Amino acid sequence: MANKTKRADTSNKLTRKWVTIESITEAQAELQRIADWAQVLFVERTGETQHVVIVLDPDSRRKTCGGALNPATWARKGTSGVYAEIVIPAHQLKGTVTEVATRVIHGLVHLNCLQRNIKECATTSRRHNKSYKLVAESVGLVVSESDNLGWSDTIPDDQLTKRIENELKPDGVALNIYRMENDKPDVGAPTTTVWRCACDPVVKVRTALKIELRAT
Repeated sequence: MANKTKRADTSNKLTRKWVTIESITEAQAELQRIADWAQVLFVERTGETQHVVIVLDPDSRRKTCGGALNPATWARKGTSGVYAEIVIPAHQLKGTVTEVATRVIHGLVHLNCLQRNIKECATTSRRHNKSYKLVAESVGLVVSESDNLGWSDTIPDDQLTKRIENELKPDGVALNIYRMENDKPDVGAPTTTVWRCACDPVVKVRTALKIELRAT
């Protein structure tokens, strides 16, 4: 009988070190929990509920102060209810859990203004006006003015900070992952430009930026 070569069993001898990474779905679920908890702030001080869907946006190029508000975006099957959407850019999860919670509350202030027909931003820009400031302060945010976005910089006051820490208790593990803001290499300024003539058909010429073209 032919001898059969035995294959050594090394399955138990291999040692692998796995690095576990928090799921982005866990981060989004925690953002939703923060928004649900924050409803009590608005019920207490403005009498308005804040039913909203939180969406985590992986596009790190979004440069808004706290995300974006899209009204009447989501619906629940079998019901007539519709819900607004607050988009949180994933790179803004880089802050502390209190800072992340504050960004969610910042967005809820915009939603509250929408529900109460309060014009809180300029029509042609994202500048926050004093109406936003007043509503934000009513739920415990300290508001300061920025150069570009008006009354947009928000931090929690001492009382709200304690409530976030002691009542909400944000999950630092779920919020331990964030999208890097500079996720694309800097390729520098363009070195060429495209010139178009008025001919029919149009002729396109790509040249170095410093070349001087003269008509003939």
